[in-house]
Amino acid sequence: MKIRSSKPIPESFRSGAGRFPGPNPQHLARLAILCSLLLAGVSPGFASPAAESKSPSPEPAFAVGEGGAEDSEAPDLPRERIRWFSSDRVGPDGKPVPGARLRALAQIDDNIRKGLLEPAPLAIPGTTWAQLGPNPIGVANHYAGRISAIAVDPTNANVVYAGGASGGVWKTTDAGLTWKPLTDFQASLATGSLAIAPSAPQTIFVGTGEANESCDSYFGAGILKSTDSGATWTQLAAATFANQSIAKIVIHPTNPLMVWAASTTGAAGFACGGVGATTGVYKSIDGGSTWIRNSTGAAMDLVIDPTNPINLYAAFDVGGAASPVRKSTDSGDTWTTLAGGLPVTDVGRSDLAIHPTTAGLVYVSVETNSTSQHKGIWKSIDAGATWTALASIPPSLCSSQCWYDQYVDFAPNGDLYAAGFGLYRSTDLGGGWTSLAIGHVDHHVISFAKTNGDAWEGNDGGIYRSTNGGASWVDKNTGLVAAQSYPGGAVHPSR
Repeated sequence: MKIRSSKPIPESFRSGAGRFPGPNPQHLARLAILCSLLLAGVSPGFASPAAESKSPSPEPAFAVGEGGAEDSEAPDLPRERIRWFSSDRVGPDGKPVPGARLRALAQIDDNIRKGLLEPAPLAIPGTTWAQLGPNPIGVANHYAGRISAIAVDPTNANVVYAGGASGGVWKTTDAGLTWKPLTDFQASLATGSLAIAPSAPQTIFVGTGEANESCDSYFGAGILKSTDSGATWTQLAAATFANQSIAKIVIHPTNPLMVWAASTTGAAGFACGGVGATTGVYKSIDGGSTWIRNSTGAAMDLVIDPTNPINLYAAFDVGGAASPVRKSTDSGDTWTTLAGGLPVTDVGRSDLAIHPTTAGLVYVSVETNSTSQHKGIWKSIDAGATWTALASIPPSLCSSQCWYDQYVDFAPNGDLYAAGFGLYRSTDLGGGWTSLAIGHVDHHVISFAKTNGDAWEGNDGGIYRSTNGGASWVDKNTGLVAAQSYPGGAVHPSR
């Protein structure tokens, strides 16, 4: 069971307003110095807060922990070291300071340019390193970390990009037999979306920040762009998308300079609270260098009409009484909230699917906000003017966590997939559903190869491939070093 982060936070609560205080200058300064020294290979030598004011006293044999005498810790006081380590990384409210890490990285880069610091070598000369993990776990099935984004090269079905929720972007050129990390040295490893330009497949956009609304869905650092198939990257719009998670990126089918992004609030890790951000649907006409927000709110999905690309649909987590779908008929410059039969009460997260060849055929899957369960799937055959609820929907699609794992999407052949806790397929536009057996639950993304129809699915167990329309799946996690470590307890082996 996942723990849900707070609902999207109003813009009035951004840093410096409302209940979220602005950055603490002393904390930021110490953080920047510490990061600079560490990355430069210098030991900072900071004393603990207690040692700064007086000479160290003999350490006790043990320190009583928060749980009493039985909850003791070793003489090196790990809890106190953790508290001291955290003290320079949080604000007065005990939460991570928005943008502090990115500002520290920018200061390091600036000091390197000024000659005040030397860049650390990428490898230590004279040594050989072997990768030790975190490797996929399991024997019969191999489980990697959560995969939240997938993109398949439109010209080569063997080339696939996978985005880990907190493991960065990986690439395979042999249909998942081997994987190579692409973004290990970028500003954020949290990944929410991937998109390949249809007219220029060497151009790839990565939306950083995982957009699944859980306490461990970290916000990102803007958008990464590559024009050489992932060999090199440029970070874009870090300030524009500060504290946000990019749920979806869409690129115009013939103009790779026209790009849209749907963003929502990310969490500050296990702080279980988002940081105020200017979320919504953004548009760029210069390849991602600059962006304009034309629709506000927690945008969770975005699709473009394949038969007329001036039409776009956006799905939102409205968190209450409102329609979850908006439409643009002018390439994303203006947006209209749709009604015509859509649910407008107790609405949570939603997700869209648009048919690849039939004009005007659009589907939306919706969460019940108050229970986090599945409210239903609605279908429009007239480009969103009117909607009807499907009579048949997969049973308990996403259990009670539709805020976390829910999607609906079309395959190139018109098969409709719906997923949450389980994975289902319909071959008759939602008239009936077949449950598909796959190696793990909690599903987040599906992507298809345009050249042969192969399906690639991302869930909490990693990435899986089907070559037969979802009838069977094979995990492709070997070599995908993206497993995640969750905080928790440990059981004594003999007690």
